[in-house]
Amino acid sequence: MNIQLTSPMALLLAFCAVFVACEPAAEPDKSSADAPAKPAAQPVKEVPKEPATPPAPAIKAEVRGKDQREMVFVSAGPFVRGSKDDVGTEEERPQKTLNIDAFWIDRTEISVADWRKCVEAGPCRNTQKLYREYKAKKKKRPEQCNYGQEGRENHPMNCVSWHGARIYCKWAGKRMPTEAEWEKAARGTDGRLYPWGNQKADCSRACMIKQSLYGCGQRTSCPVKSKGKRGMSPYGAYDMAGSVYEWVADTYTRDFYMNAPQDNPVNKARTAQRPVRGGAYSSDDDGVRTAKRSSFEAKARTRFVGFRCAMNP
Repeated sequence: MNIQLTSPMALLLAFCAVFVACEPAAEPDKSSADAPAKPAAQPVKEVPKEPATPPAPAIKAEVRGKDQREMVFVSAGPFVRGSKDDVGTEEERPQKTLNIDAFWIDRTEISVADWRKCVEAGPCRNTQKLYREYKAKKKKRPEQCNYGQEGRENHPMNCVSWHGARIYCKWAGKRMPTEAEWEKAARGTDGRLYPWGNQKADCSRACMIKQSLYGCGQRTSCPVKSKGKRGMSPYGAYDMAGSVYEWVADTYTRDFYMNAPQDNPVNKARTAQRPVRGGAYSSDDDGVRTAKRSSFEAKARTRFVGFRCAMNP
């Protein structure tokens, strides 16, 4: 090759051209190529929100009826009646949404003092007759029957038959609640286990059995409203769990829920049995559930059963 070097600048340019041509090419950077591929960014999943607990209905209470007792208002509309398959017994199933018209219900069970007013007015004479029979037979009145017992004026009236309860409610210008009405007043619309919610029942909320002793250790019923707001139902009714069972208007059959109508159901089967609801001071936490069903003969006068009344708007 014949190279003419005409100037120092040309010589420098020639040298640079040769050097650049001979320089080995830079190897590609393998650090990024060999690295494992990063996973593509995953879209953020939204955590499903639990359904909001329905707000408690506004409590509407006023004094109503001839007996001048405070009642609470239960608004019209649907509610969940009965128990799921894994709770309770067959007679509480199927769980179903029912539609119930509006009504009023006594805020507490009828007390001994309330019953005495009816006795003095005349209509409520069944209990007087019962106690005369005890006296005639020289039998001591059962200690657990609250009427006539010192210090029990504010206890629920017990030892009264279904017929006696109906007589009182009629005298007061009221009626007995249906079984469906009673359950709605006790549990509201969300299918809760107890009047206050799903927290397990204990003696801070219900008058029930405690360490094998009835009435949270008292061995009797408890004064009405003694558990206060801790045991209150969504509509403001007290003592719908424990103390005494409560008579309702229906007759009783175990399979009534299977074919009951969806709107304002009332069992009118010809039977001597009547439902009682709410459990008693002898009941455990299962026995005071809002969906729990029990029954007695309509003529029964037992220390474990009392009642409250209802009224149309």
